[in-house]
Amino acid sequence: MIPGTSGNSYEIVQAPGYVAIRYERMNDVRVIPLDGRPHANIRVRAHLGDERGRFQGDTLIVETTNFRDQSAYRDANPDRLRLVERFTPQPDGMLEWSVTVDDPSTWTRRGRSRWSSRQIPKNGSWSMRAMRETELWRTR
Repeated sequence: MIPGTSGNSYEIVQAPGYVAIRYERMNDVRVIPLDGRPHANIRVRAHLGDERGRFQGDTLIVETTNFRDQSAYRDANPDRLRLVERFTPQPDGMLEWSVTVDDPSTWTRRGRSRWSSRQIPKNGSWSMRAMRETELWRTR
């Protein structure tokens, strides 16, 4: 869920065994299983990658691998690229989203970014709009 500069509205919906994230900008939906299954075989590639989620307390942690060449973030190596996202509700009604981007064959260290978003209750789901980025990537 790498934010861009415009059209950053997301809707996050939880159902039994899954979380779905709908992107306004790309008109796409990620369906993230929460049942502990392993990632698909590395030969199985998807535009948004192969994601697996789990909860750690109130935080949803999503690990994504198996990107296609065309969709690997900032020309990363799709065989090595790994994103770990954390969605954490805050006491003030904000939702903090952070991501660690890891590909040792492309970057000198893991990249991290953190955004805070407003939560807007909508039909039992959350809509969010990204507000700010606090760290940038360091590339080779």
